[in-house]
Amino acid sequence: MKIWNAGDKLKAVDLNGNFDITKIAFKGITVINTSSNFVVPDNVYSIYVEVYGAGGGGGMSQSSTYPSGGGGAGSGGIAIAVLSVVPGQVIPVVIGIGGVGAVSGATGSTGGNSSFLGLTANGGYGGQSGYTWNGGGIGGDATGGDLNIKGNRGGYGAINNSSIGKGAVGLGGSSPKFGKGGDGSLGSNGNNGENGGVFILY
Repeated sequence: MKIWNAGDKLKAVDLNGNFDITKIAFKGITVINTSSNFVVPDNVYSIYVEVYGAGGGGGMSQSSTYPSGGGGAGSGGIAIAVLSVVPGQVIPVVIGIGGVGAVSGATGSTGGNSSFLGLTANGGYGGQSGYTWNGGGIGGDATGGDLNIKGNRGGYGAINNSSIGKGAVGLGGSSPKFGKGGDGSLGSNGNNGENGGVFILY
């Protein structure tokens, strides 16, 4: 957990330009990247929260001789909200663990879910094998927020139908802070997804 104090002003807007927290002085920023408890600081009655699910694990090529690229994994969903709290309130925080990259031509595992006071951000799905199907994993969903954003889908790996060359791997779905999906691979294990996280302004 990292905490910064700040005396600047904040304005947050959703993807359509509609979600406005208004410009107010804030006291601090807390970033949580492991499961723990968040204790509301003194004189804080409202917090802005972003919850990120973990990224899925990248897919693996099944053939090491003429491999096709494994698909990239999806990124975790994002739940955003302004929540009412009271000083000293202890809030459990669950941080999803990144999905494990695929082995032996399999599909990568799904990333873990993150949660905070009624907000849930689901993990992204794993990238698929590049042997006969090279699909990118879909992004995780989110619930409970004022704004719920589905994670980005991982890139598709290129199927190699030739006796020469290699198919391109699919890249993992992107994410602005936490929970990027793992990249696909060629002839080796897929890459693990990034862990989720929680970002708090108060």
